[in-house]
Amino acid sequence: MNISDWIYWGLIKRLKKGYSFERWSLRHLHHKDYLDHLAEKAVAYNKMIKRPCHVRVNSVWIDGTPQAFATARTNKVKCELADLLYIVEELDSNGDVIRKKGVLIQGKNTIHPKKIDSGNSTKKERTLFQKLDRKKDLVLKVGTNDSSKVIGKYSLDLNVMEGLSDCVHIPEHREQ
Repeated sequence: MNISDWIYWGLIKRLKKGYSFERWSLRHLHHKDYLDHLAEKAVAYNKMIKRPCHVRVNSVWIDGTPQAFATARTNKVKCELADLLYIVEELDSNGDVIRKKGVLIQGKNTIHPKKIDSGNSTKKERTLFQKLDRKKDLVLKVGTNDSSKVIGKYSLDLNVMEGLSDCVHIPEHREQ
């Protein structure tokens, strides 16, 4: 982050409180300039490992929907899947897709960088991400009711017994 980023976040924090601050933060991550920055970083990484490519990054605001219906170790879970969905496509020089991945982003406000609040939605989301029973399908629905339209059912790798730990890998990155 550079100094203008810190000024930007400081301004947002002063102007927006609580729920609004989370949405403003997510809005920043959803902005075209930020998505372009992510694409540039992906191209630079691929160039460094000698795999030239073009990258497209798009985001979809999914706050509130889809709703995840799942069985966890402790109980049934109904909660939003995430706030943003990033779709990253890497293309070769012919424009053919080399790789396409999705990244889900769940936004949370916190005063301490290593501690997330323990509100009701946070508890549900943590249960989904940490205690998901892989023997049962993860079901995504349009709404919060049991009778809501099903978007899809997903069977996840049974080699991981709980949670979604195999679905996430964020390498540590430090600015130089």
